[in-house]
Amino acid sequence: MPRFFILLPLMNLLTLNIALADVTETKIHGLHKSHVGYALMDLDTGKIVKSHQPEKEMILASVSKIFTYYFALTVLGPEYRFKTDLYYTGEIKDGVLSGDLILKGGGDPYLNANHLLSFALNVKAKGISKITGKLIVDGSFLQQSESVSILGLTDQADNPSISGLNVEFNRYDIWYKEMLAYPPVDSIILKPKKSSNYGLRFDHLKMDDHKEIWRVNTREYIPAVDSIPSKNSSLFFGNYFRLLAKRLQIELPAPEEGKLQGKTNLIYSYESIPFFRIAELGLEFSNNLMAETALMTAARKINSLPQDSRISAETMLKWYKKQFPEIDWDKVTLINGSGLTVNNFISPALMTQFLRALSKQTIEGRSYMSYLSINGHNGGIRRRLPHPSLGFHLYGKTGSLYFVNNLAGYLIGKSGKMYAYAFLTTHLDHRDVLSGEDSKQKKYLRRKSGEWNKLSSEAMDTILEEWIREL
Repeated sequence: MPRFFILLPLMNLLTLNIALADVTETKIHGLHKSHVGYALMDLDTGKIVKSHQPEKEMILASVSKIFTYYFALTVLGPEYRFKTDLYYTGEIKDGVLSGDLILKGGGDPYLNANHLLSFALNVKAKGISKITGKLIVDGSFLQQSESVSILGLTDQADNPSISGLNVEFNRYDIWYKEMLAYPPVDSIILKPKKSSNYGLRFDHLKMDDHKEIWRVNTREYIPAVDSIPSKNSSLFFGNYFRLLAKRLQIELPAPEEGKLQGKTNLIYSYESIPFFRIAELGLEFSNNLMAETALMTAARKINSLPQDSRISAETMLKWYKKQFPEIDWDKVTLINGSGLTVNNFISPALMTQFLRALSKQTIEGRSYMSYLSINGHNGGIRRRLPHPSLGFHLYGKTGSLYFVNNLAGYLIGKSGKMYAYAFLTTHLDHRDVLSGEDSKQKKYLRRKSGEWNKLSSEAMDTILEEWIREL
């Protein structure tokens, strides 16, 4: 047989191997190298011992909450409690209040229906069954916003309105088949329409007095029970309170926004759980409302005025520049406290430098590391490296958006040595599409993002396991 007939398949095989090597060199455990940035820093020496694109600025997502809660815990103090008050004006006679009821909020993000029931019960205990005046809701303690962020779909339950009055995370459950809302208030109007809107299940149309009007896009997939955000948390609070009062046979008018002023009488005051517990829950469950209210309340204490999330984030950065001047804060971008944005940026190296600086601090004797979730145990990393031989080696905060998947915190090697790590991943091309106009491609990418995020988590875990076993 001629020699070239033997050499030809060998040459093809060699070419194939070279091609495969080129592909492998562009990937890190299945992720394109350009989509990955990570750094691992020795806490003792401050030296980065493992890295890939450590200086590349990348989207933070909910890893931002690490900044937010350290700032708020330090400024407000671990024992700080949010306060919500109920007042009345006028006189009470024969069960009728000739005056107003005023609900005044202090920003509590963890107030629920059980707590709100106490307000209604105290009205009943006061002998009031009807009022001739107004039900006023005052959420002015924090600057009101229709949503946490303009990012994403407007019907996402984790993107609700914010004010000084918040209850049950400011969200409705929608019983789709019956077109009913829960809580069963009369302040939401659902208008079904045979339409689709690139994945948007519910379109917020407008506020009409105290009512919210939503269109239901019935050609989109909607589960039997779905959740959507309220767009006015103060009125939502007032309507929820009115519902509970009605159950107790107390007749109240529809709520109106206003401010506490003039001569008033206190009926009831509720104080939240201590802030350190809210910080623990906020970091464990990554609730966006809790993070933004924490940020805005701490910034308000510094500036004595309610500010929106963006200005509050500027206040936080100025505070950090004074507290940790060794860090180059000009290379950090924060526009809110929750990370529900594509405009919070940091590099992996700078993130580990910040974490190392935090490791030297305590908040009234407690290390900030103890606020973070533990792999194999709780929070966003409960299912990460859960094997008994690997559990309790990672302490951290996750952060994810469509095609963004991050993890940052502290790592304890098998030797017991401690490190700060930041693992940030973003599919840049897909994120650019998702940041553009609504389209079929955008809807398709939202559906496919879970696969990429799963792949990126697996890549992270492979590397983190290597570090734990090696170090």
